[in-house]
Amino acid sequence: MEENKVKRQEKPASERQVFCLSGPTHLTAVDWNNFNHRRSVAASLVQGVYILEHDRQQNRQDSQALAPPWWDSFDFQLIRPLVDDVDNSIFGAIYELKPFTSKCNYSAQNAPDYVIAFRGTINKSDTMSRDLKLDIQCVRNRLHESSRYHLAMQAVQSIIDVAAAKGHHRSLQPDGPFTLLCKWVPYLFVNPADPICSGYIGYFKHRKKMEEIQAGKIERIATLNSLLKSDSEPLHLILSANLTINLSKSPDFKRAHGIHQWWDPSFDGQSELYEYK
Repeated sequence: MEENKVKRQEKPASERQVFCLSGPTHLTAVDWNNFNHRRSVAASLVQGVYILEHDRQQNRQDSQALAPPWWDSFDFQLIRPLVDDVDNSIFGAIYELKPFTSKCNYSAQNAPDYVIAFRGTINKSDTMSRDLKLDIQCVRNRLHESSRYHLAMQAVQSIIDVAAAKGHHRSLQPDGPFTLLCKWVPYLFVNPADPICSGYIGYFKHRKKMEEIQAGKIERIATLNSLLKSDSEPLHLILSANLTINLSKSPDFKRAHGIHQWWDPSFDGQSELYEYK
C-alpha cells in the first residue's frame, strides 16, 4: 500500500491541473459586477472540485496539493469537500467567501457568501465506474435516486440554513415544484460543438420561436402536464435560463466539453435570457 502511494506521488500532474499554468490568472482583481469575471470564477471553483479529487487519487497533500489556488486566488476558503459514500471520491465542495473580504466597495457587492460546486465525470480508474453509473441514471432521469444526489441536497440545505441564521433572506413560502421552477433562472454555459450539452440551445430557441408564433400557451400547458404527470422530481425541467453560448471554434470534443474555455480571457460568447412567462 505504501509503495502504491509513493508511485502516485511521483506521477507528474497535468499542466491543466496547475492554476498558475492554466487557470484564470488574468483576474488579479475580481469585479463581481462583471459577468465575464463571475463566469470565470465560477468555472475556477468547479475546477477546484476536479483537482480535489485528483489530489486525493494521487495522494497529494499539504504543500503538494494543487487544488487550493483554484479558490484561494479569489478569496474563497474550503469549508468541506463532499464525499461519495460508495467510492469515497470527492464530487463537490462548499466554499465560503473569506471573512476579511470587504463588501463595502462596489466591485464586491455581488460576491456570494457561499458557493457549492460539483464536478462532472472523471475518466480515471478510481472514479470511472461510479461516475458512469450516475451518468446513466442522469440520462434516465433517475439521478435523484442516488445517494450522491441526497448528499448534495443535504449540503445545499445546510448552507441555506446557515445563511438564514445569519439573516439572509429565505423564503418560507411552501411553493409547489412548478412555482419554484418558474422562479428559477439558472445561468447555463454551452458550447454548440458539445453533443452532451448543446441540446439546451435548440430547446430554448424552439421555446422562443413558439412564443413568437403565438403558440407559447400550448407549450406552457404541455410543460405543466409533463410536470404534473411525472412520478419523479422534475429536475430535468428548466423553464427559464440565462444561456451563454461559446461562439469560438473547438477543435475536438474534449475542448468543447471542457471547463477551461469558460475562463479564457479571449472568450467570445453570446448571452440571452429565456424567461418562462
